[in-house]
Parts: sequence; C-alpha cells; structure tokens
Amino acid sequence: MVLSRFTSPRWFLLPTIWLLAGRVSSGALAAWWTEIGPSVMMQDDKTGDIRYSLCNSQDTPIFPENKSITVPLFQYAPKNGSDLTGAGWWDGSSTQASIFYQDDAGRIINSLLKCDWDTGFWSNTGDWIISAGSSSVSSTTGLSVVLLGSEDGYRVFYSDTAEKLRYLGYTTDSDWADYGAVSNDEVAGTAIGAMFSGGNNITVVTPRDSQNMEVSRFAKDDSWYISTFPHPLTDELATNSTNTTSFTLNATTTPNFTLPAWDGKPASLGVSIDSDGARSIFYIGTDSQLYQVANSDDDDAWRLYSRPNETFWPKADESNGRLAVANNPGSSALRVYYVSGGAVIEANGDDHKWSTAAALPTVNTSTSAAASSSPPSSSSSTSSSASAGLSTGAKAGVGVGVSLGAIAVAGMIGTVLFLRKRQQRRDAKEQAAMHNGGHLPHNPGAEYTQATGYPPTTHPNGAHGGWYPQQDKAPSVMGELQGPGNIHEMPENRKTMHEMMGEGHYREAP
Repeated sequence: MVLSRFTSPRWFLLPTIWLLAGRVSSGALAAWWTEIGPSVMMQDDKTGDIRYSLCNSQDTPIFPENKSITVPLFQYAPKNGSDLTGAGWWDGSSTQASIFYQDDAGRIINSLLKCDWDTGFWSNTGDWIISAGSSSVSSTTGLSVVLLGSEDGYRVFYSDTAEKLRYLGYTTDSDWADYGAVSNDEVAGTAIGAMFSGGNNITVVTPRDSQNMEVSRFAKDDSWYISTFPHPLTDELATNSTNTTSFTLNATTTPNFTLPAWDGKPASLGVSIDSDGARSIFYIGTDSQLYQVANSDDDDAWRLYSRPNETFWPKADESNGRLAVANNPGSSALRVYYVSGGAVIEANGDDHKWSTAAALPTVNTSTSAAASSSPPSSSSSTSSSASAGLSTGAKAGVGVGVSLGAIAVAGMIGTVLFLRKRQQRRDAKEQAAMHNGGHLPHNPGAEYTQATGYPPTTHPNGAHGGWYPQQDKAPSVMGELQGPGNIHEMPENRKTMHEMMGEGHYREAP
C-alpha cells in the first residue's frame, strides 16, 4: 500500500489514539525540524532496529504501528541501547536526513538517508564510521548533533571514557576529526542536548551532578564558555581550557530554585531556542513528569517554568525517561516527543503556547491528503515554519531568523567575503608550498579534502553528493558579518516568555 503524506493540522486527541494504538517498545528518541515540519525516530529496545515517522509527513509526524518499517542500515547495525541523534533538511523536492548512533563495537556511525516521497520510507545512501580518529568513546555516551550549514557542516557531541564532553566535526574543508574537549569537567550523567540557531550560537547541555546542569556555549574566539545552574561555578570564565580540578561550585551563592525530580541521570536532555534567542531545556524527572527550565530575562539567568497540567504534558511511562525535541528557532516552532500511555506523544509548544498533547497518528487519516501525491513546492506553505521559503539547510547557512528582505543584501556581502577568504586560503597554501620546494598541492583547485568513502564530489547536487543541504542563497560565513569587538556570546535582546500568561502558556514558576 502506498502511504500518502499527511497534511491535516490536527488529529485525534490523546485518549482515543491510546486506545487504538499498540504499545511501543521505546529506546532512544531523535527528532529534528525541516521546512515541512518535524521528523521522529526511535530505537526499538527489543530488536535494536530504528523505527521512524514517515519521511513525507507534514506538520505532524505519522509513526506507523508496523515495526518492520525501520531505517535500512546496511553495514553497521546500531547496538541495542545506543543513543540516537539526527539532523534533516528539505532539498527542494524531498527530505534528507543524517543520523548518528553507536554500533556494537562502540563506534559512532553516521548514516545518510533520502526520502522516497511516494512511500514515505527512508532509503540509505551510505554508512560511515566517524569516530575512528577520536578519543575513546564511552559505551554509554549520549549523542547530539547540530548542522551548521552546507559549508560548516556538522558537530557531533559525545562523552569519552573519562566522562568528559568532546565533539567531532566535519566541514567541506576537512574529513571527520575530533575537535577536542568542550568541557574538562567530570559530569555525573550521560545525556547530551545541543542546539544551533545561527552565527556562532551553539549551546550544549549536560547533567553536572545530582543538583545541577552544565551549559557550554561556543564563542567567537573558538572557545567554549562553561557555566552551571542552579549553583554557579566559582570560575565565571571557565572554558574548555580550564583544568578538571578547577571546576568547583561557588559555595557562597544561594540558588533561587532547585531542579525538581532531578538526580543528574536523565536519559535525555532536549534543548530549544526561540526566535528571540531564549533557550529552554527539557527533561523527564524521577517522577516521570516533564520539566522546563529557560533563560528568559536579559540577565541570562536560568529559571524554572511552571508545568502545565497533564492535558498538555502527560506523565511519561518511565522515570528519567527518553525524550526528543524538534525546534525551528526562526519561527519559535517547538515539539517535544516522549512515550506516554504506551504511545509516542507530541507536546506542541509552538509560539510559546502549549496545545493539547496527542499521540502521533499511526496512519494518514486525512482524506484531503490522499488526493495529493506530489511533494510541496518550495514556494508553498505547508506549515507556519515553512512559509519563510528557506530550507533548514539554507537557514543554517545564512543564519536562522534572517528576514527574506535581507537575504539579497546578505548574499552579496557574504559572497564577496567568502571569495576573499577563499583566495586568502589559496594564497597561503601556495606560499607554504613554495617554501617546501616549490610544489603545489596535488589538486590545487580543490577547496576541501573529501572524506574517505563519502559520496563523490561529482554529484550533480554539489560537493559530497548532497551530503549537506545545498544553499541557494549566500554561502555560510559564520562570524564575518558580525559587528566589531570580542563578544563571547550572541546578544540576547529578547522578550520574556513568561509575559504570556494563561493556561498552556510558558510561565515562570512561583
């Protein structure tokens, strides 16, 4: 049977779906946002296979009951109990995804997937080991990936055997490499959450101990600046260069809140960033309830937010349970996924307002969707987040939240800076070569080193066979369009989320 795409904005409410759907066998969850909406994957903790929502789903993921619909992983099967993360994008005619997991040997594997729009099934275009040159990977590591754009590639965050946070990187100028430590602090838990919202704005969150979380933010000086909450660190300027023994909590500061139902060992952490730059962190506590903390004020302080009732945030099936967050910072679209009542449910927090939670539909119940079998055009608006007209990859490349009116100007400026930067790299290479006997590189026209075993560079979609979503706007020139000064973090001039009061809205806990 051919499964058509799902376009209806709403669907059965939670109790009805729970009665109709079979109970899922839940392992790690992953979710990401593309121009047509969110995608969800989940490992079956009995078989180890990775199940998924149909890749032609729009606005709301369709998660089939058929457990044989799994990601085709040819070379490296995921180990049972692996963490799972992914990123996806719309390529103009369909969706693509890049997922990361551990195999039985403990290696971090990357699989590139392409959507068959007619069936909604993912096809596999390649699997690769990406951790071969990295430090020893913890057998229980969490995983989280951010996609920076078609030029700047991926950053994959993991824990090593010393339980220190590290990351791998891949760009069009290099093969996969271990980029080193994000933090030398020793943390208690394995969960990792990360989010990217344009420019240098990367946020990575881990449990710190039984009372605190640790937040690492990337800065323009290529350093990670590290903080903790509710208890702050003694060193307010701790970075990835700070020694392990120097990470101590400030004993003289009294926090104004505590993390509820927190023991430092959640299975997952989810991170979101809204259109104003405000960051939120989600976790499922020891009481199986969903919690949110966010930095909503200009002072960048983290605060606990009140829980809406279980109509919006149903109780999870497991304490410290798995969850995944799909987020589009440009439109403040936000979905949180976890297992409740034996089903994968979606908590919809779009535009700072929580809607009634519902189990993901298992089949397409929309009669209007069956009448259409073609993918949406790039100019069509299938959801509030898609109306911007840019793919997820393009948004990552030019900076999430850039208005369409500014894209033409940014394109001209970015192109000039990009060409100037590229010429400087070439001149430097030629000068270095002359000092080494006058020999130029083997391929002087190459702008990057192709990763061994990756798709060929002659692919019609561009470098690395469409390995990254191709930009039809300005190339990514991260940080070069910023103003002068040594600013460590992106400015966070934004409205506060708790100003929107009323049932279902974000609001600060009393």
